[in-house]
Formats: sequence, C-alpha cells, structure tokens
Amino acid sequence: MHKKSVSVSFPPLQIHHQITPRLLSIPEAAVYIGGTNWFVEELLRDGKLEAVKVGKGRRIDRAVLDKWIDTEEKRQAENPEPLGGFAKKYQEN
Repeated sequence: MHKKSVSVSFPPLQIHHQITPRLLSIPEAAVYIGGTNWFVEELLRDGKLEAVKVGKGRRIDRAVLDKWIDTEEKRQAENPEPLGGFAKKYQEN
C-alpha cells in the first residue's frame, strides 16, 4: 500500500490594517509634537518627558507625549507668553 502525498498551499498572509506603534523613536516623537529631535532630547534631559529603553535606543510612549501636550496647553492658557517682534507689532495695529 502506497501513501499518496498531498501538497497543500496556503495563500500568503495578508494584513488588512496598519499597526500604529505605541512607542515612538525620538524623530517620530518630534514629528508627533511638531518639534525637532533636539527639542525632544532637551525635554528628555530636563525630565519633562520619560523614555523607555528598547535595545540601544530610547522610545517615548504616545501617552507620555499626549500628557505633555495637555500640560503645556494648560500652562500656556494660564500664563500666556508675551508676543514679540512682528506678532507684537501686528497686534498693536
């Protein structure tokens, strides 16, 4: 009695949705908050943001960035910074 060999092929796995990473690299975090890499690194150095070490790099949780944005919005609403330069001249006219 011979056994027949059956070949089965499966279609390639297709992912129908994009996974949004929770942890962002410094350049990704900079884009997320509309700043620069240098600015994000300064926030990390000053302790205004916390990062998670992943391998050799650091990643910043989106929730940490959202909290920083909310805190900054509240702080700036309570203590508006005076306008300078062109913006001040434009407001006076």
